[in-house]
Amino acid sequence: RRPVARAMAAANTLLIGGPAAGNLVEALRRTDQAIRAADPSSPSETSVLLAWRVSTKYYTADVDVLVVEGEPREGDDDGGEGTAPCSALVVAVDLRALAGPGGGPEAGTGPLEGLSPGPAGALRQWAAFHDRWGAEVDTAVCVGITAAGGGEAARVSVERWCAESTAMEFVHLDLDSEAAFAFDAREKEGVARVVEVLECHMWPNMEMRRPPGPGPAGPVVGDRAAGGDGAAGAASDAVAEVAEPKEAADGGLAK
Repeated sequence: RRPVARAMAAANTLLIGGPAAGNLVEALRRTDQAIRAADPSSPSETSVLLAWRVSTKYYTADVDVLVVEGEPREGDDDGGEGTAPCSALVVAVDLRALAGPGGGPEAGTGPLEGLSPGPAGALRQWAAFHDRWGAEVDTAVCVGITAAGGGEAARVSVERWCAESTAMEFVHLDLDSEAAFAFDAREKEGVARVVEVLECHMWPNMEMRRPPGPGPAGPVVGDRAAGGDGAAGAASDAVAEVAEPKEAADGGLAK
């Protein structure tokens, strides 16, 4: 691809990474969000490319989903010509695996201290990945996954780490909780919150839905692609309220 085309593709890419990236994709597939295989050839031996049709009451957009299990690897961290490989990042970790055999850190330890070094190290590397690209990756979420209880001490540690040391919003995903999949809830959590945040992201190829009443509504390109406000401003105004990260005390894809 030409440099501009590569940059455009990267800006329209969601990267799901981390030790539990596959678990999060499976959780998303439990909903009515349509994530499907894209090109049968994967970008690399350690990553998988999927496709997601974002569909909200305001717009639709076709987004590439790059899934990288574990740590960021060489080749996954550059979209070409010095551009970020994505514009939105979700990092997923299994809180029980993170807690390790000891059940988690002792009281009074710092964020991520006393946790299983493998998953904790991966989280730190993804945070460094996000810091490297700064505003180019302007939506970032860290998802702590658990099921059947457990991992509470690890959850508290990761949530604190996100609040104090990263620019990522922390979302707790309990796979056994119905609330994690309650898309109609006013205060969303789990998968529902992750989707809510990503739907509020300004995807550059978004096409605004036809508003009620006369007047056509054609394809509209967002700020990254056109260098102007386009429909991004209107969509941003419409969804800004739900896009705001939750307070640290609260802890949270379409055919």
